[in-house]
Amino acid sequence: MRIGTKIADPKLQALHVFTERVNSARGHVAQADIDAFLAAGYSQAHILDVILGTGLKTLSIYTNHIAKTPLDAVFQRNAWDVYRGLKPLQPSQDLSVKRLQTGLNRV
Repeated sequence: MRIGTKIADPKLQALHVFTERVNSARGHVAQADIDAFLAAGYSQAHILDVILGTGLKTLSIYTNHIAKTPLDAVFQRNAWDVYRGLKPLQPSQDLSVKRLQTGLNRV
């Protein structure tokens, strides 16, 4: 999913697409996206599940960023680096303007 490959299972692909739309639109999802999600076999309750999952993930990410929580060693192999190739920040490092500009230029 990180590199944009499609999920083979159509129902899971619909969940992925809907979740991305909810996040990118910050909850202002088009009716067509809701209809496509429901047509894939999901219910109104599943829409709330996606919103709940988004909220919990946001809370977790923000907390870990502020607390500078290190990634567990077991998950290091799958670490996500938004700067595409730059070394991830260590918990004690600050994000410099130069590092941020370099990262943004790679996006």
